[in-house]
Amino acid sequence: MAVVVVFCVVAHELYPCILPFPANRGTALAFLQPPPCDTSSISSSSGLQKTRRKRRHGQPKSVRKWYKSISSSSSSSTTEIPAAIAGQHENRKGKKKLPPGPFFLGAEGQEMTVQEDINVVLTHAIADFDSLAAAVGLAKFWQHQYPCTEAFVCMPQGAHPSVESFLALHSVLFPIRSLATIDPMHVNKLGLVDASTKDRFGAGQGLLPSAKEVHVFDHHAMKEPDINATVLNLEDVGSVTTMVVERLRGADVAVTDAEATLLAIGIHADTGSMTYDCTTVRDVEALAWVMRHGARQPVIAEFCHQRLTSHQQHFLSESFLRLETTVYESVNIGTVIVDCQEYVGGLARVAQHVLELTSCDVLVWGGLYVQGSGRKQTRRLVLIGRARSGVKFVNFDEIFKPLGGGGHMKAAAANIKFDEDPALSVGAEFTVMADVVEKLKRQVAGRQDCKLAKDIMSSPVLTVFRDTTMGQVAQLLRRYTIHAVPVVGANQAGMPQQADEAAVVRGVVTDVEVLKAFKAGKMDSPVSGWLLKKIGTVDVDTPVDHVKRVMAENDGRDVLVMDRQGKLVGLISRTDILQSYKLYSEGSFTPKETFCGKELATAAVLTGGMAAEESCSTCSAHTECPDFRR
Repeated sequence: MAVVVVFCVVAHELYPCILPFPANRGTALAFLQPPPCDTSSISSSSGLQKTRRKRRHGQPKSVRKWYKSISSSSSSSTTEIPAAIAGQHENRKGKKKLPPGPFFLGAEGQEMTVQEDINVVLTHAIADFDSLAAAVGLAKFWQHQYPCTEAFVCMPQGAHPSVESFLALHSVLFPIRSLATIDPMHVNKLGLVDASTKDRFGAGQGLLPSAKEVHVFDHHAMKEPDINATVLNLEDVGSVTTMVVERLRGADVAVTDAEATLLAIGIHADTGSMTYDCTTVRDVEALAWVMRHGARQPVIAEFCHQRLTSHQQHFLSESFLRLETTVYESVNIGTVIVDCQEYVGGLARVAQHVLELTSCDVLVWGGLYVQGSGRKQTRRLVLIGRARSGVKFVNFDEIFKPLGGGGHMKAAAANIKFDEDPALSVGAEFTVMADVVEKLKRQVAGRQDCKLAKDIMSSPVLTVFRDTTMGQVAQLLRRYTIHAVPVVGANQAGMPQQADEAAVVRGVVTDVEVLKAFKAGKMDSPVSGWLLKKIGTVDVDTPVDHVKRVMAENDGRDVLVMDRQGKLVGLISRTDILQSYKLYSEGSFTPKETFCGKELATAAVLTGGMAAEESCSTCSAHTECPDFRR
């Protein structure tokens, strides 16, 4: 039989209680109730305050720290008692400490007992909304499955500023505990969410060896996990919260409106409110379920679209001034290095705004700051990588892993520590940035599914002369179900085209110009008076992503494809680009018109030209037709 000294708090005073403590740790601890005390008679005089202060400061540091923590959270229903309280005035070297496992209060009139086993869910380091929401949801699910075993959420290494802002008000609504209060020997089930590698959980890795079961939930299905998990859940969805919500829905778990709200924010955060290309139908259905179960839209709107702070606004302005771009194989790579002086949270939002407000396809944002003071001063560089949704060949997680960072393929970060002597590390940030850009270029060069203009263009191209009438152009547009036709060749319609003039583009006429001519009663006028000189042109080796930008800059008009000698060899329409991305089924498009040599020769006759031949020997493949106009 051992003796344990426990301190109870009454009216902000510590009362020692000597309790018998059996050797069997599973036996409950009975807390003696101190005699009732009339707190109204306690004076707040300076003498009494000094006595209290002296009494507290005469205690060991661990007891003072515990007293301070419970004084600041006296309304909490959970109390943790540090091991240092037991035998505090003795030399405890070699003695077994009182385990810091969670204590909970029984019903009224019952004693406070020790919970032997608990379930713990860890977010990844610097928790975001998706990780926190999934952790809270999984703890709720386990609490429903095992009602006699409590489940808690731990954030091993802080959280994003927006998450901290949310928890400043809402933490009392969720079972969140400090990692320091968890005894690894008490952990039964350990859940790891939104990551599947040990380095992403910081100090939380210490719970892995002693946990009886390890359950991993991650939606980064492409990553190779290094955790020896009892149950490994890797699923290709936009948000890991979706995976947890599906389990809550399947078990018909009743969630509170606060829990539903957090789950909704988590899904919104990692799917960009259903706008990221990683979003799936499962994410939409999960969001609909939590909305039906009481998620509060005003809270979702507040924390999903927060305003930039004054520091963030300043860094955003600096980013626009310091932005440098490099176009490599039609991919616009942007780099920024901003001197932040000191670390400021929420820099990822600054990087995202820079990407959205510029023409960059890929952005590497760097924030330089100094940590510490005096001789311990070190320079650090925060690197944040972002890529647009349409960019599928960039993997920032792979680039930042050697730098001690990581994340998603299109969104990752790293925090790099330079030499402790600031003078020796000046300019190192530019070396790091140049190395990251070189790795990005290698990824761009190694892409395999990149289509070029020559892969999707329509060829040969139906063309007309400059003196062809608008009425004749209208016939061609209607006959071949097209919206525009290039104007090429010489001005003399009655003469055969010369070899050096046959593919020289003079302009383009669209159905809009034909309609204007019809309303003006000028269908007999030549197309030379209706030409559009501003036309989009690309060469045959231009990537489709760049072709799309050229088309957008020219109001969605067809883009002409030229060879290296500047001759017209093909045409790309909006349908060609949409079909190249394979986003829609073939039934969504009007069947594509193909031209053979005979059809093109007939069209030339209709518009006043001279056909080379009236027959076509090869009509199966129009690009190989030998009777195309020579």
